[in-house]
Amino acid sequence: MGFVSAHPIAPLATCTETVMDEFVKVIFPGERQVYVDGNPCGFTNEPFQVQTGTHTFHLGAPWNYQPSSQTVRVTGTLAPLPMIIVFQLI
Repeated sequence: MGFVSAHPIAPLATCTETVMDEFVKVIFPGERQVYVDGNPCGFTNEPFQVQTGTHTFHLGAPWNYQPSSQTVRVTGTLAPLPMIIVFQLI
């Protein structure tokens, strides 16, 4: 069972593969689109699913956050225990 977001998400490769078995939550003070491997896949502070593997996360423009991107291996997550990725406002 996946998570339901109040935001429409464009169907793109990284976040719409047939096997979406990992859970991620990107933390940021405020709502922003989250890009995974260059594709919009979710929103900050809301869990969303990605496929198992190494992915690069960023928040797009405006570039008022750090780090500018994070590349992490996403594996072994559960819906109630998503991987947490944190960006800070600068």
